Amino acid sequence: MMKSTSVLPLFFYMLIPGLIVLCGLIVVGRAWFSTRAKKRERPLVITSTEQESPSTSAVQLDPIAELPDLSIIRRPLLTPSEIRFLRALQDAVGPQYVIYTQIPLWTLVDTETENKKSSIIFRNRISLKRVDFVVMNAASMDLHAVVELDDRSHEQKDRIKRDAFVAAVLERAKIPLVRIPVAATYSSLKLRQVLNIDLPQSRLA
Repeated sequence: MMKSTSVLPLFFYMLIPGLIVLCGLIVVGRAWFSTRAKKRERPLVITSTEQESPSTSAVQLDPIAELPDLSIIRRPLLTPSEIRFLRALQDAVGPQYVIYTQIPLWTLVDTETENKKSSIIFRNRISLKRVDFVVMNAASMDLHAVVELDDRSHEQKDRIKRDAFVAAVLERAKIPLVRIPVAATYSSLKLRQVLNIDLPQSRLA
């Protein structure tokens, strides 16, 4: 008569290696997730070499690189006549006013309309136009007046048309415009009068 053999010890022999493999997978998995978490928390460090070297994409997007025959030179902000007038104007208005030069017209006005087409047309027309001088109140930084210095170039047909357009825009925006002819010298008193500026008596003494 054959004796029955218990399968319980065989089950334990098979279970132990499986548990060992499972524990190993758990340890490896935890180590992998820990490494990924540290990589995400690591701050981005840019070396000096990386900072000095322009990226390839930046070079490709450089519009100047596509124009090898283009020569860019420095241009004076003001002409000698404008420099002379600026000094006279600053002396006339004193520190109570701040003077800015060569200001784009689009920085002084804005549009209010539901017609986007009209707004785009207007912005395109003023995009390349500048005014010679902008006088601002130093305390409030409110715009006091725009000053245009008229030399012989303003007698040209295209310049006359441009001046009329700029004058119309400033008038519509209720910005005072003062036109002053170029001269060898300027009277501080007359400049204050045309700009409607009253300075304290201590300043005029």
